[in-house]
Amino acid sequence: MGCGQGTAFWRDIHAAGARAGRTVIVWIDGSGRPAAAPQQHSDVAGQVILATALAPVALILVALILVLVAAGRLPASMLDRRRLAAWDDEWAQRTWR
Repeated sequence: MGCGQGTAFWRDIHAAGARAGRTVIVWIDGSGRPAAAPQQHSDVAGQVILATALAPVALILVALILVLVAAGRLPASMLDRRRLAAWDDEWAQRTWR
């Protein structure tokens, strides 16, 4: 047996299409329970290509959101400045008794 290989005997393994006495590949996790097979190289490569294609789109969307937030805040800031200037003028013109 090579590195990472072993022999195990279970009564509960039922592989589709496998006959009695045939070799069945079983993946297990760290605690010895059956697990899904690792992803194939082609699956990982497809995910990398998709992530690489979508990353610039995500950055553009984030930049657009920041621009829209700033553009929405600018008029409010101008109105606040105008309101505060009017209040300041009114306060300065007030005569105290």
